[in-house]
Amino acid sequence: MELTEQQKVQRIYDLIGERGLYVSTNYDIFSKYPERLPILHGTYNFPLIQPGSRAYASPLLFAALTSLLNHGTMLITGAPGIGKTTGAEFAGHFFAGTSLDKILEAKTSFEEILEAEILGNPQLKTEDVIASLDIAELTKPGGKKVVIPTKFLKCPVKIWDEINRTPADLVSAAMKLVDIGKAVYQGELLTSPSGVLFATANYADEGTFQLTPPFLDRFDVAVMVTSPQPWDLQEIRARGDEKLNGNFE
Repeated sequence: MELTEQQKVQRIYDLIGERGLYVSTNYDIFSKYPERLPILHGTYNFPLIQPGSRAYASPLLFAALTSLLNHGTMLITGAPGIGKTTGAEFAGHFFAGTSLDKILEAKTSFEEILEAEILGNPQLKTEDVIASLDIAELTKPGGKKVVIPTKFLKCPVKIWDEINRTPADLVSAAMKLVDIGKAVYQGELLTSPSGVLFATANYADEGTFQLTPPFLDRFDVAVMVTSPQPWDLQEIRARGDEKLNGNFE
């Protein structure tokens, strides 16, 4: 059955939440939420949503919506280990063309996303992000310059993890790629396929670089992810621990 874009957003949102692959934040309510929030030891009850309406978790919802854009870009910030990259991987995987029924079984496109994923670090070079020269072609008699785009450049779903651990000069060189899906290497203009770029950034520490305002301005949306609410921990517990063997849990 062909789904509308709105149905795609709603179904991928529900699927990821129901399977406990991604949960809410302190600022949002997931599909299974308390209707009222007790405040001051139950002295007051605060209504979270209007009757008949629905609340969404902004990191996952905006990841899905950004995936619908021609060259959508989204910056996801927050502490390590709370689902920033996971939500982007699954949302991008679904909207890259894999059917809903095969989202966990179809390994090819998901593995392509993981293979193309970049982990920011001070040693990262332009050749790791944009392209490199074909050395074999250069060393041939009368060799010519052949540019080989990276898997990151060619993948329709780009994930740049911990982008604020990337040196500022490389981030500046990637501005055009983030902005319009194009990059220049060795004087050659390279075009990336239509898709989405997700960048994650952990909170600043001694190993991070400052992201400049011109670079931040290239992103369509930025969302902060925080620790799960108590009711969301039930979703995580129901998922089980994939690191345990058999029924040892």
